[in-house]
Amino acid sequence: NPTLTETITGYVNNEDSTVVSGTARGTTSATTTTGVGTASIVASTSGLTASNYDFTAGNSASLTINKAHLTVAANNQTRLYGGANPTLTETITGYVNGENSSVVSGAATASTTATSATGVGTQVITASNSGLSAANYDFNNLVNGTLTINPATLTVTANNQARFYGSANPTFTEIISGFVNGENSSVVSGTATAYTTATSTTGVGTATITASNSGLSATNYNFNNLVDGILTINAVPSASESVAAQLVASVSAPPASVATQSTTSMQPAALKVSYLSSADASQSGTASSGLNIIDAGVKLPSSGNNATIDSGVKLNSSGNESNGGDFKPTSSSNNPNQSVIKSDNSDKAKKK
Repeated sequence: NPTLTETITGYVNNEDSTVVSGTARGTTSATTTTGVGTASIVASTSGLTASNYDFTAGNSASLTINKAHLTVAANNQTRLYGGANPTLTETITGYVNGENSSVVSGAATASTTATSATGVGTQVITASNSGLSAANYDFNNLVNGTLTINPATLTVTANNQARFYGSANPTFTEIISGFVNGENSSVVSGTATAYTTATSTTGVGTATITASNSGLSATNYNFNNLVDGILTINAVPSASESVAAQLVASVSAPPASVATQSTTSMQPAALKVSYLSSADASQSGTASSGLNIIDAGVKLPSSGNNATIDSGVKLNSSGNESNGGDFKPTSSSNNPNQSVIKSDNSDKAKKK
């Protein structure tokens, strides 16, 4: 309670309080726990003296008890760019007499103008007292909070690659994912390149391609999630495997010089390729060693013209037999070994 003072009136002969000795104070039954409202202040003459006056207690006064002020503070919050706003909560402080939030009815929710598209930085969280009530408190002291929007995290993934032993490393590329708000790589500045410790002398097997975010930047993103890739180093193929692979590719996709000949039809089907040694050729009845192609399904023009399969192999129709005889391509500097092409499933050719 405040100091309960009194006023003395009724002096005569132009006298005033200087003729009075002592001090009197009013009294009240109100305490700190007395609720909002009014309480009586009773006048008192106790302790007052004056030579020419006596003291009669006058009317009582009133003690008005107003509501205590509570502070409603919006709690600070944090989220990532592109994310939904978290629940915006508030904390109420300033209770007296050992009281707490149990004396408050209702609930208020803070608010912000920030949306998922709002960029990285800080935004105001506005405190609110709407809907709050308490018998002995008001909620007029509002303190705003801060919403901190942090960069969203992008994932930088090194793409897997493969090469042969002894070859130079390929160009290492990366893919960036994790964009939000419908954005894409157009919001990223700079370029980063993955790398590996593998060299041309690194043996057959796998090596790590290390993802890198060096040089990358974006206003609303970071690049902290790095995913490494794998470099697969394969064994170098043998010469026969290499030539066979090239010949298969040639027959499967003949050059334009063959495809444009109206009398020539290239129809590869179940192409089987093996390499014959001199001994194998002798045992199979083939005149020379080299590549053996079985069931190529190749039809030659009846005019006797040569049909080119690739730069090193020509099929000559001069030995064409209607019952499916052997066709021998002419040799060239690019293909010194002769090949035997069978138009049927004869056992003459031996596969390895």
